[in-house]
Amino acid sequence: MTAEGRIVDRLVERADVLAAAWSARARTSTTPGCERAMLRLVGVSDLDRAGRPLAWSVVDRYLAGHPERLPG
Repeated sequence: MTAEGRIVDRLVERADVLAAAWSARARTSTTPGCERAMLRLVGVSDLDRAGRPLAWSVVDRYLAGHPERLPG
């Protein structure tokens, strides 16, 4: 293997470690804003009956006084 190949392999290995750490943290941590953004990313973009963004309403209804439903 060439020197460049070894460098690339080390970079990929480090990127994998970093991605795993970020992924683990993301699975245990979120916010209402993140959840709204995820809904918008999957196409939830209309308005509810009150004229508010639907992604906002969905997250608010899910939480409905129970903010502990989202991982801290």
